[in-house]
Amino acid sequence: MAFRFWCRVRLAPGVTLNLSKSTASLSFGPRGAKFSVLRQLRYERAVRNDQVGSKAQMRRELGRVYAEDPSFEDVSRRLGLKLRECAVSQ
Repeated sequence: MAFRFWCRVRLAPGVTLNLSKSTASLSFGPRGAKFSVLRQLRYERAVRNDQVGSKAQMRRELGRVYAEDPSFEDVSRRLGLKLRECAVSQ
């Protein structure tokens, strides 16, 4: 059985420091509407990898971002995926 280490430290109202075995990130905003600094950095790193021609690194980083939030920026388009949109019929 695998164990995961993670810890969330509240620095101020709406600001949390998220720690795991391999990474640390900051999140801003109220519960349910957080902005993750790590997600934005991963996205930017993936875009830079795309610009220099490292497609494998780009797909790896975008895959991590997509796993956290499929609707973030244009991740699904860059990965060649289509987002499912909910249609409401009356």
